[in-house]
Amino acid sequence: MSDGTSKTKLFISYSRNDDDRIGRLYEALSADDDLIVFRDIHDILPTEEWKPRLEKLIRESDTILFAISPSSIRSPVCRWELGLADELNKRIIPVVILDIDGEVPANVAKLNYIFLTDGNDYDAGLDKIRYALNVDIDWIREHTRLGELAERWRNALRIGAQPLRGDDLEAAEKWLLSQPRGAPEPTELQREFIIESRRAQARRQRRTLAGALCALLVVGVLASFAWVQRNAALDNERLARRQTEIATEARDEAEAQRQIAETNADLAEAETARAEAALTQVAAERDRAERNFGTARTAIDALVYDIAQGLKNAEGLRLESLEAILSRAEDAVMRLRAADPDNSELQRIEAAMRAEFAEVYAGAGERERGLASAERSRALLRGMIDSAPGDSQARRDLSVALERIGDFQLQAGDVDAALAAFIEGYEIRRSLLDLAPTDRVLRRDLSISLERIGGLHVRRGEIGAATEAYDQALEIRRHLAALAPDNAQAQRDVSVSLNLVADLHLRAGRTAEALEAFEQAQSIMRRLVAKEPGNTLWQRDLAVSLNDAGDLQLRTGDAGAALQSYSDSLDIVRRLSSIDPGNAEWRRDVAFSLNNVGDLRRRAGDAAGALAAYEEALGIARELLRTDPGNTEWQRDIAIGLEKVGDLSLQTGDLEAARTAFVEGMEIRRRLAETDPDNTQWQRDVSLGLDRIGDVSRLSGDADAALAAYEEGLEIARALGATDPDNTDWQRSISVSLNKIGDLRAIAGDVDGALSAYREALDIVRELVEIDPGNTQWQHDVAFGLNKIGDLHMWSDDPDAATEAFTEALGIVRGLAAIDDGNVSWRRDVALNLNKIGYLRALDSDFEGSLEHFQESERTVRDLLELDPENVLWRRDLALVLDAIGNLHMELGDTGAALSAYGESLDMRRALSNAAPGNTALQIDLVTSLFNMSRATAPDEAVAALSEALDIATDLQAQGALFGEQEGWPDLLRTELATARDEAGADAD
Repeated sequence: MSDGTSKTKLFISYSRNDDDRIGRLYEALSADDDLIVFRDIHDILPTEEWKPRLEKLIRESDTILFAISPSSIRSPVCRWELGLADELNKRIIPVVILDIDGEVPANVAKLNYIFLTDGNDYDAGLDKIRYALNVDIDWIREHTRLGELAERWRNALRIGAQPLRGDDLEAAEKWLLSQPRGAPEPTELQREFIIESRRAQARRQRRTLAGALCALLVVGVLASFAWVQRNAALDNERLARRQTEIATEARDEAEAQRQIAETNADLAEAETARAEAALTQVAAERDRAERNFGTARTAIDALVYDIAQGLKNAEGLRLESLEAILSRAEDAVMRLRAADPDNSELQRIEAAMRAEFAEVYAGAGERERGLASAERSRALLRGMIDSAPGDSQARRDLSVALERIGDFQLQAGDVDAALAAFIEGYEIRRSLLDLAPTDRVLRRDLSISLERIGGLHVRRGEIGAATEAYDQALEIRRHLAALAPDNAQAQRDVSVSLNLVADLHLRAGRTAEALEAFEQAQSIMRRLVAKEPGNTLWQRDLAVSLNDAGDLQLRTGDAGAALQSYSDSLDIVRRLSSIDPGNAEWRRDVAFSLNNVGDLRRRAGDAAGALAAYEEALGIARELLRTDPGNTEWQRDIAIGLEKVGDLSLQTGDLEAARTAFVEGMEIRRRLAETDPDNTQWQRDVSLGLDRIGDVSRLSGDADAALAAYEEGLEIARALGATDPDNTDWQRSISVSLNKIGDLRAIAGDVDGALSAYREALDIVRELVEIDPGNTQWQHDVAFGLNKIGDLHMWSDDPDAATEAFTEALGIVRGLAAIDDGNVSWRRDVALNLNKIGYLRALDSDFEGSLEHFQESERTVRDLLELDPENVLWRRDLALVLDAIGNLHMELGDTGAALSAYGESLDMRRALSNAAPGNTALQIDLVTSLFNMSRATAPDEAVAALSEALDIATDLQAQGALFGEQEGWPDLLRTELATARDEAGADAD
């Protein structure tokens, strides 16, 4: 048998009555190069006792394959083999080879079966076996190795034995703490073996947050006691030294007076010996106390870190509980600090604790507390650096604290301060790297700083600077990955950088480059999965990556590719969930992917397919909640699922179903918010839910109920903004709510009320721009608000005020487009504002001035179409502008120019309509173009255009697709058609 150190060992448990079927299975699996298959008839020598040999084979195997058949479930030998496998906590793969007619052993009945019966696809079943064998195989192999070592340890004299040492022991401890979901439990013998090797109970306590807290308190007490021991030992040492001095003095005097007091000399010698012995003893006690104190200090340092890491990912944790945990951890550290305030190592521990807690507070939405904690860390570290400028660890820790501070300052809208903090951290890391250019950890830290700085440049619209920072980060990460091609984390870092670069390309309208960068990132993830197919973490990462790919493809208009990415992601998480149906995280991933697929089907008009996906996702969320009714995140998942169902019902016109879904979701969100009023995310969820109820009330014709819902949502948004006036995100949310209320008031004819809401919203975003004039998003919000006000003035017959608002908005979007001419959204905004000003100029009979604005808009849209000639939205924009230009030429008496513009618009709209015959909006556009053409052509051609327009409009009317003024189009077209026919007849005469 070949060396199996890098191969998986499989034992087949079966009944001899099934030899023929097992022979085929054995031959198929034995052909795999990475697999060693044990079968009793092949692996037991003729003279060997069968039972000890089988036990040895089972112990050495990584996995047990139990072949289920009517004979095997009744076989005493098979039951013994399964019992031993269960005792050793071996992974068992149950494979049904014949239909059974009896009770399956309990430890097998609870597992998912693989079927290799005559009625099943044999090759597919083999693939499932191979897949199951490879899941978490490295962990499984270590399970087998440690099991064998533990058994040999048990059979030897265990007293004083410690076979695991150094790196081997450390690896075993990490293995014990890293059990994958669904993997077999370590045995009690393995646990005892590792624990006895280390003899450290603290390790076991660190496995849970509660255990870590208990350990923290115990170690804190022990640390204080150790400090007392240390101080007492030092006092004893000083006393012993004094005793030694006294004894020495007595001895000298005795020597001088030897002839007078020989007895005294002997006594002094004896006292000296006793004092020196005492000195040796207290020195040993001092060393032991120092070691105890150092151990306690190290334990507290590790445990504080563990607690912080646990809290960062804690969901549904109330603020009071968070504060209680952090305060107890802080108390333990500060007791040590009080014992020795000048101890630099203890200062370092406190600084690290403050930095970690800052991140915990950030996750809980406690910005001010997080900032205070990070600033305390910075102050401690700067003091340490002032005392020891060469302390590289303190400088590295300071760069982390600065990173935290920058994040908090960014949340408050202080971009300049954030950038200063990020740059200071970057410069520290760069200087450290100059001293240690081969330090890979420092190089990775530097790439993180560059990505943060790049993100800030993106926020300010400084795309060139952002690109430079991201490119530098990517270069560093590619270099690190090249140095360690087998380092999965390094490869993953490259993938992250590529995603950021892809986002920049997409922002600039460089779709091809964005897709190329993203595909490179996804290729890395696929290689990681291929390299370790049993690694469920990598598989899940790939699923997440595919979801991101779908988002990107959707943004670029490739809905088909997006659906494929979402579907592939769904297939992966479904497969993971089938491996371990009890894994709640994977089932939640399935629900998330289903919602993505549902969103895309809804976008494509497949209401039934979208509803099926949404309802399956909602069903998963409800099942999860039944297993843990107190899980607040799963409650929130249900609320989100209900809103998706409600949104779809709203889209299909089923207002009652939408209302039912929204109300149930709203009840969940209100209940969550009541359980923890300080949870700002849940308060914001209530505000969003009220917006949806307002939407359905508005569509139901209940304007009062809609306005009440919107205003309650605004009240919550205002309350959130009042708790932290510096939180720019919340202030911006208030402006969004005000615009929604303004829209409702405008529809109700309350022009003054709408204008008041729009103006307050505009004032808010103007103040945000004053905080950070370089924030391009907020500048765009100002232009958006000006357009709202301009639209209101335009439809309320105040063209001068409307022109003023549109002109200011045009100036803003022109400036934004100049900052980043690759931002296609901003360039389109320029065209839209030009159209509005052109329309107002035409109303004022300034046809020449109007034509100039529309022709500039035409040039802008044509430039966009050169980037993406098939973009449907931009093609519709161009057709609209051409219609306006044609109308102006008609007013100016240039029928030929009008006909040219109308003709190009008609050709474009006919092509769009033919490509999507079911799109009513495109059909309506086509009717408009046909009507315009009838105005500029000869009577007989006008008759043909109006006849086609009437046919389309009549079909749309029958479908109920015409609204408002459009409902009168068929009658208008009949009248125009009759007139055109009369004119054509007159011409013929």
